[in-house]
Amino acid sequence: MIGGDSVEAIERRLLAKYPEGSPSAEIIEMARIEAEDLFEIKAQIIQRMALYDPTGDWMARGARALDNPRTTSGEESLERLYDIWKDLQETGPLSDEFSRLQEKVFLKKGGPGGDPIA
Repeated sequence: MIGGDSVEAIERRLLAKYPEGSPSAEIIEMARIEAEDLFEIKAQIIQRMALYDPTGDWMARGARALDNPRTTSGEESLERLYDIWKDLQETGPLSDEFSRLQEKVFLKKGGPGGDPIA
């Protein structure tokens, strides 16, 4: 688990569009493969963002910054995630993606401007 997400959670979201018990074994396997791919690139993005933005709670809740509520599964496409990763690699903290993601993530508890320590 990284950033509050896991392969299993992504797979569940990908399969949620199918009525209970209806996806075939092939669909389940394809969802598993897609979930692994999505998780891998999300993990890379989250780790990079944690490096660039230490005030953000990337390792615990950073995956939520990568959600796309406009899709059925709530997941960004793999292609879009690779574009985000490429932008972060090439431009770093000066990239538009860095700023966009930074606005979406919770700050660490007790950090400057962050959630109070509970």
